[in-house]
Amino acid sequence: MRPGYAHAQSPHPGEVLKELCLEPLGLSVTEVTEALGVSRKSLSSIGHAGISPEMAIRLSMAFETSAESWLNQQSMFRSLASGATALIIFIV
Repeated sequence: MRPGYAHAQSPHPGEVLKELCLEPLGLSVTEVTEALGVSRKSLSSIGHAGISPEMAIRLSMAFETSAESWLNQQSMFRSLASGATALIIFIV
């Protein structure tokens, strides 16, 4: 077997929130903002400002995840968006 290489792409955390949390649970933006105790503006700011530590804590409590996982997603997205590359090595 020889190693293969692939460049990783990290989805935006807002995309993850929508596709893995809101859509599967059939939640509306209004329902999520009420549950999180934030405004629609705060939730939509994830799209351009990213996930703040406070929002990460709120999301972790609401969706039974860790705040660190949300912050790590944000960090990885920003790193890759800024031109940094992540290289994943796998065995083919």
